Amino acid sequence: QDKKKSKQDRESVFQDKTTIPNLDDPLNNPEYFRKQKNIVVHDETMTPDEYLERVTKGFDGTLERTIQDIDSDIVDKYAEDMKSGDKFPMLSIDQSGGYFNQEGRHRALAAKKAGINQVPVRIKTDADKQGGQQRTSLENAKSKRTKPLKRIRLSEKVQDENGRKGTINLGNADQA
Repeated sequence: QDKKKSKQDRESVFQDKTTIPNLDDPLNNPEYFRKQKNIVVHDETMTPDEYLERVTKGFDGTLERTIQDIDSDIVDKYAEDMKSGDKFPMLSIDQSGGYFNQEGRHRALAAKKAGINQVPVRIKTDADKQGGQQRTSLENAKSKRTKPLKRIRLSEKVQDENGRKGTINLGNADQA
């Protein structure tokens, strides 16, 4: 009964499209996008918390950082609108092309506040990564490095008002 109500809530609140057309277009011609563009798009259902966890992992951050710029007034308004039956675009995650992007943190939090237990999420991935583990943005940046990092000491040569010279140690840094 509860699962059925959650599905009805989800279907009545969320549209079958996102706020990003390039996430919706591949559904109209999936073979072309898979073969020619190396893109696969699919829909998943998850809890609002699971969505926020995936967004946090994709941005290599903490949940606090993921929601730090959330406007609570917008979340409250969206939650009320959802309870009133207004339709919203589904949430999205784009993990293609070595990048990570998302749209829907406000809607995820509003759904949770409105008592909606499951939200639809459109996910875009590289076709050759389908079923495999997507790299986080930090892992992706590290993989593009062609040379190993070298630890260097930073210092600055200085001269005081009496003409005495010296060196100030500024610490260490990694250099590509």
